[in-house]
Amino acid sequence: MGSPSDRDSGRHAVDLAAMDGEARRARRALCRALTDGFEQVGERLILGGHIIGPDRVDGTSPFGNGDDSLVALGYLSRTAAALVGGASQMLDVGNRYAAGTLTRQLVEVEYLHWAFAEDHDEAAAWLRSNRDDRLKRWQPRHLRERSGGRFRGVDYAEHCEHGGHPTPGGARSLLRTDSGTQAECLHYELAHHGASTWEYLLMAIKANADHRGWEHPLPDLDVVSTAISDWHLHDRFGEVWETIAASRTPEA
Repeated sequence: MGSPSDRDSGRHAVDLAAMDGEARRARRALCRALTDGFEQVGERLILGGHIIGPDRVDGTSPFGNGDDSLVALGYLSRTAAALVGGASQMLDVGNRYAAGTLTRQLVEVEYLHWAFAEDHDEAAAWLRSNRDDRLKRWQPRHLRERSGGRFRGVDYAEHCEHGGHPTPGGARSLLRTDSGTQAECLHYELAHHGASTWEYLLMAIKANADHRGWEHPLPDLDVVSTAISDWHLHDRFGEVWETIAASRTPEA
């Protein structure tokens, strides 16, 4: 596992990357931008999907929507807004356990956005599904299997262990007094999965536009793209964590 001095050095590097002032600012700015962006896009998609599209005319939408795919994306986008905004608020008031729980849900929303981007028909099928359909087709493990390694089970399991489910380890870790590093790790995870979900959302919208043959009127997204770029520029926590993880060797 490495010598005690190596572990101390690794912890120090993680602390520095987590608590860096510019990184902390960029994480929070990105979460604010994502919360607003997901909400605005979601509202626009729901409205547009109800008005335009062939689904109401040809009778394929049980809800009377013009395009069930767009409405599904809209609901999922607004769900992402609620999760990013809620988790960020929980971190601001020191409730790391609740933030961890919401972040695990965001990971599942990220998976669904990816599935909708990969196959235009997925979104409409999800909107029209019942519980049995979702258990057979859209559980996290199903989407990870379909992703071909894009999403790792070990990452999802880590989120489940730390807030996603009630576990002894999660309670010990997230409910103890903290210097601030752990809260910043959670804020990084929130920014990371939020940015990834945003990219899949844009891909899914493009897939729908290509399928339908039209452009979707969306609000100005420059604030979100700028916040993502700024976060990538200033937040080195992920790189530091991956470097340390890769350098660890099993104990003899």
